[in-house]
Amino acid sequence: MSTPVSSNVKTPTTLPRVNLTAYGVLALALTLLSALIAPARSSAAIGDLTYVGCIANLGANGCEQPAHDSLRQAHAVAVSPDQESVYVGSRGAVTWFRRRPSGALVYKDCIAHGRTHGCQVARHASLDDIEDLAVSRDGKSVYAVAARSNSITRLKRHSNGAPTYKGCFASPDGKSLYVTYDGG
Repeated sequence: MSTPVSSNVKTPTTLPRVNLTAYGVLALALTLLSALIAPARSSAAIGDLTYVGCIANLGANGCEQPAHDSLRQAHAVAVSPDQESVYVGSRGAVTWFRRRPSGALVYKDCIAHGRTHGCQVARHASLDDIEDLAVSRDGKSVYAVAARSNSITRLKRHSNGAPTYKGCFASPDGKSLYVTYDGG
């Protein structure tokens, strides 16, 4: 038996009167019982974030310290299409992390201009103040856009995710874009 729907709007302080039939009491009891015996859901299962850890230059703020301090002013991140590598762009470097199945990041290496931070050397000073990163759809390249060096840098991405400096497109005056292609 259904209860007719009323078109009257009730104020939030007025509680509706509930008449439970035997079936309603049974449904309520089963709902409460299932809530008591159901396995607990983790907060991640309902979309909440849970702090797990961090990585920071010099182990700042109690975080894990990477082998090189290449995360200074980091503000760009890109994830590879296979979700196994994460790249972070910062003030002068691209840092590469492997992503474990658990989601944990493991520092692998970095590329910077002028041996900054003890990283691999980029042949040009094209990584100063990286604003954005992108990984190509085919996963073969990582691109870094740098504001101070007025450039776009291409890093070749190897099958294991490791990046290698390939070259840059730059304009000394910041007014032009030169595009080259090396066939690879």
